[in-house]
Amino acid sequence: MCLDEVFSSRPKAAGYGWKVYELSGRALTGIYMEYSAAEGEWLKAPDTNDPDVGFHIYKSKRCAEKFLKYSRIHARGDRFAIVRVRYRKAHAHGRGDGGFSNAVVVVAKEMFIYPRKKAGQ
Repeated sequence: MCLDEVFSSRPKAAGYGWKVYELSGRALTGIYMEYSAAEGEWLKAPDTNDPDVGFHIYKSKRCAEKFLKYSRIHARGDRFAIVRVRYRKAHAHGRGDGGFSNAVVVVAKEMFIYPRKKAGQ
């Protein structure tokens, strides 16, 4: 994902949002950057000053759902999950991501994926 417009203001350093992943069994995999995403622990992005490098997190679930509709066109698989995340060390935010222009996205150096409930819980 890339931002179409980077806001000039600094984002709130920490907060909550939503992320879209492909599913392989119960495992989460990044859609564009093929990385395995661990639930229940902090993930760290490479340390760089590039505003596009980091975890791109949607501020609203509605925008994540719109992105999911768009990403199905480009994805490798056919099973997806929208997960609630917490972020910290946000260094950029902006608008536009993945084919639609109204999504507000935060780019953060660290992200925590809240564990999803297992079937039957």
